[in-house]
Amino acid sequence: MLSTNDVGELFEAMRTAYGPQWKHGSSAMEVWRRAMTKHTPKELMRAASDVLRVHVDHPPTLPQFVSVLENRQPRKTTYLAPPSIPDAAAAGNRALFRVIGRERGIESPQLKLCVQLKNALVEDHGDRPVDRAFVESLEHELAECAKRQDREVRGHESEAARQTFKRRRGMQAWA
Repeated sequence: MLSTNDVGELFEAMRTAYGPQWKHGSSAMEVWRRAMTKHTPKELMRAASDVLRVHVDHPPTLPQFVSVLENRQPRKTTYLAPPSIPDAAAAGNRALFRVIGRERGIESPQLKLCVQLKNALVEDHGDRPVDRAFVESLEHELAECAKRQDREVRGHESEAARQTFKRRRGMQAWA
């Protein structure tokens, strides 16, 4: 809790910094102390050094000083820790990332299928402990899915590109 002596030290620092411009005396100490009761003496002195940078030409009023003091307070955060996920789901996510890395990336339709496969395998595994055999099996299945779907997806995309080209060529014939 802030005492009158702490405010007296603040007034002395301000009198030293601002000289005769600092008009507050002992009668104002109690008012200043009540306005800053929730702060520590250390915070008060840090704010005093900040005030010298903000109010160069004239000393601050009580509201101005409190404003600088309040801005020094750390912001309250709404940080929430990430939700915990089951070990099997975490192992599945890591396995999927390893497969994607080995395949040097996969296209969006493949990724959707691989995610669905991973989720199904993790759900089938349930709450059992995760062992090396599960992880290896998961990686193998995901790698097969990525490779198999790669050919099918590329074939489908090639056919779609051919159809688009034919349509455009037909449109040019009409022009």
